[in-house]
Amino acid sequence: MPLLPPPGPWYGVVRQATQLDPAQRPQNIDAFLALVERETGFQDELPVIRAARLLQDANERGDTGAAAQLLTLAADQPDSYELYLDAVTKLNVPGAETALLANPQQATAVLHALIGHAVGYRGDWATFEEADRAVWWLLGAARLAAQEHQWPMLDAAVQGMCDWDGRWDRWDPRNTIRDCLRTLSGHAAATVASALRAQPHGGRHYHELIDDRRADTAIRSAIHAAQRT
Repeated sequence: MPLLPPPGPWYGVVRQATQLDPAQRPQNIDAFLALVERETGFQDELPVIRAARLLQDANERGDTGAAAQLLTLAADQPDSYELYLDAVTKLNVPGAETALLANPQQATAVLHALIGHAVGYRGDWATFEEADRAVWWLLGAARLAAQEHQWPMLDAAVQGMCDWDGRWDRWDPRNTIRDCLRTLSGHAAATVASALRAQPHGGRHYHELIDDRRADTAIRSAIHAAQRT
């Protein structure tokens, strides 16, 4: 795992230059210098304003490049509550599949950062609308990760989903989450079961699955254990 500096201009440079996948790093000195200029040069545009423009291009125009840039911006600004709750969770997951899967390490970092924002912003609670949006987005990411066998991404998405739901008790997405959990088996079920055990305060909300024979026994066992926590 790279040793990243504190959030700031050099955070994005180090994060991008130390990607596990060599194809995601700057490929030559010109690309590296362009990265340094982009991240450390003077910019008078707030990240959330740039994020709003990228979000519009990604969702309304189907611009995969804009989706990728938005995810990179989010990965470089992990402490920005408004960027995550006002932009990332509004990104259409099916439309951003290519961008999410092109760099699973970055996508997983974005998921972990979103988990960190479940506590709210500087002492202010998240709104119910923000919490709903976060849970729905994490569910979408979990479905994609399970489908594409991206286990670290799946683990982060489910943990985030359970953390947000456990803190804010969001009823609206819960039936859809149960239906999704019933479809899992094999490695996907084992990964989700591990995530549910790590976040029992959210996992216990799916207690109806404990006696549901359609659900994988690993998931049922994890939810049963959550009830006893």
